[in-house]
Amino acid sequence: MVGAGVRRIGHDVSDLDPADRRDGAALFNLALGVFIATFAWWGFKGWFRTLSTAS
Repeated sequence: MVGAGVRRIGHDVSDLDPADRRDGAALFNLALGVFIATFAWWGFKGWFRTLSTAS
């Protein structure tokens, strides 16, 4: 859903190699890492912090 919305805003990328267009997983992992870091660094409480810091 998000990718389709961004593609509407951006330019046509059909001429690019498919390997160059697959950056969604990396972007998701980066966003997830920042999200987890906010809970760890600022000490937010909740179920997500408990889940992400469980060992």
